[in-house]
Amino acid sequence: MSINGATLQADNKTPVLIQAEKLFYSQDGIRFEFEGASGGYPGNLASYSSKTGSLYLTNLRMIYVPTPLLETLKTFNVPLENVRDGKFVQPWFDANRYEGMLCDLLFGSLISSSAVIPVPHGGLKERGTMKLTFREGGGFEFSSIFQQLRSRITGEPAQFENLPAYEEPLQGSSSSEPPPPLIDENTSSSPPPPAAAVVSPVVAEAVSPASAMRPPIQPHGIAEGEAPPSYDALSR
Repeated sequence: MSINGATLQADNKTPVLIQAEKLFYSQDGIRFEFEGASGGYPGNLASYSSKTGSLYLTNLRMIYVPTPLLETLKTFNVPLENVRDGKFVQPWFDANRYEGMLCDLLFGSLISSSAVIPVPHGGLKERGTMKLTFREGGGFEFSSIFQQLRSRITGEPAQFENLPAYEEPLQGSSSSEPPPPLIDENTSSSPPPPAAAVVSPVVAEAVSPASAMRPPIQPHGIAEGEAPPSYDALSR
């Protein structure tokens, strides 16, 4: 870990990557705090803080750049293997956080705190605690990528949160859904008989037996059983 050890590009924001280094994550709007293990005071070289800045995560290190650059803190450079005792916590009714030695929640934002080990000749003489507050999101993504990248370097397995344990429902609690009906093994599985067809009253009247036995209507002027007159007889 080193103070002001990372080289920035012309924009004074983006770090210059070294050979074989690749950027995997970047996020703005992050508050940074570092406090030495002996409990440094404001103004002491063992304590640093920045209200907002950018965080960069590569396959080798984690770099924080405050916005704007501070007189005593321009970059904070941490090799991934030097960050220890950190874990990502997902409470049920609270904001997610990445915590280690310190655990605090500010403004409902995501907080990250973990033990940091100094690098020889890096500007810090003692180990301490680093706290990152993700005010604009991106904390879950940071935690996932950080665990995987650090696991590749150290060989340690990535630490992931276990699923919550199953809790049985309280006694006396009622369920909104009724239980499924019991199936009797002796009950026949054959389908029910088809329902009787419904006949419209108009159709029933048209095909009723009374209408079927009714004699046909005879033409006017022709007695029953008498043949109708021919065409020639009618034309006379």
